[in-house]
Amino acid sequence: MKLQEMKDKSVLKLSLLENAFDFLNCSLDFFVRARNQDSQKEWKFAILNIVHAIELLLKERLRREHELLIYANIDKYKPISRQTPTVTWQVLIERIKYVLGNDLEKIDAGRIDKARELRNQLVHYDIELHFPEIYHEYANLWNFVREFTEKILGENFSQRINTELQVENDDLGALFFEEIVYYNSIFMAKELKDDILQEQLNTHITIDGIEYQRIKYGDPEEHANFELGSIPYFSHPCGDCSVGKGQVHLIGCDIERCPKCGEQLLSDKCVDLHVEGVVHPHRAGYQ
Repeated sequence: MKLQEMKDKSVLKLSLLENAFDFLNCSLDFFVRARNQDSQKEWKFAILNIVHAIELLLKERLRREHELLIYANIDKYKPISRQTPTVTWQVLIERIKYVLGNDLEKIDAGRIDKARELRNQLVHYDIELHFPEIYHEYANLWNFVREFTEKILGENFSQRINTELQVENDDLGALFFEEIVYYNSIFMAKELKDDILQEQLNTHITIDGIEYQRIKYGDPEEHANFELGSIPYFSHPCGDCSVGKGQVHLIGCDIERCPKCGEQLLSDKCVDLHVEGVVHPHRAGYQ
């Protein structure tokens, strides 16, 4: 295309809401490629784009409350322009929780934190995605976007999805309702819930021939390794294996402590879980 022809084209202009759904449709397109081409690399872009969409949708709700709420420091940057920095992810979540309160809590169930966790891993670290868990995680995030769009923004979700992607939209909805359950105040795959319930039968572990009672999530023996703060860490499910307060961790969880020495059980010298062959295949909980 010649330079003059490019100049004659209209300026690309999308509203905050339109931009969010542009990212969402792009994400679904990568999802289709990942599934149809059996390409694991496509998952990276499917996830990154859906997280971008979530961030923009949250900002859209703040903008509807007051247009200045999406900016980081209103007093410092005047006048407001497209170069004015917007809020960081952390500040965005703080503000949206303040604005929506219980309305957000009812549909969030840890999924916003999961979106941030996935993005940080993909952008700042080496990548390790587990299958089919990532498929469930994507369906979970997709359902969050659907609920947020309809219940918080009052928009018709299906009308925002490209026509050629409607089948995949329906499939993701079906997957969520058929294979994902609400347990321990978060959404998780049914098999993970079953694993957690089964693990509760394994209350003891043998170390050097002596049987010890395992330290449960939120037990005082676990507190010494964490800053409780105003909101204790155990107010939410375990970030690694998704058990709730008072439940036994899935074997191999990063958080579980050794009942003999108090160190992290997974890397402890008292017992080698990998050699013992007892590390749970689904220990990495997904919300």
